[in-house]
Amino acid sequence: MPSKKLLLMATTTGYQTQMFSEAARNIGIDLVLATDRCHMLDNPWGDQALPIRFEDPESAAAAVASAGPMDGIV
Repeated sequence: MPSKKLLLMATTTGYQTQMFSEAARNIGIDLVLATDRCHMLDNPWGDQALPIRFEDPESAAAAVASAGPMDGIV
């Protein structure tokens, strides 16, 4: 059975996404992060997160759609 794919949206100054990534990995979920980081930085935290802007929902939706279909969003 293919693993489920979950999108986690978070601020860069909020939740510690590493613990979410570890928990998802432990239960076999493919976690995709989307954070409000600068789009000019090349993966500064090594988490492969999608850079999105919460104040621009249309471009955020386009960035999320580029990651493919998701089974859930948090």
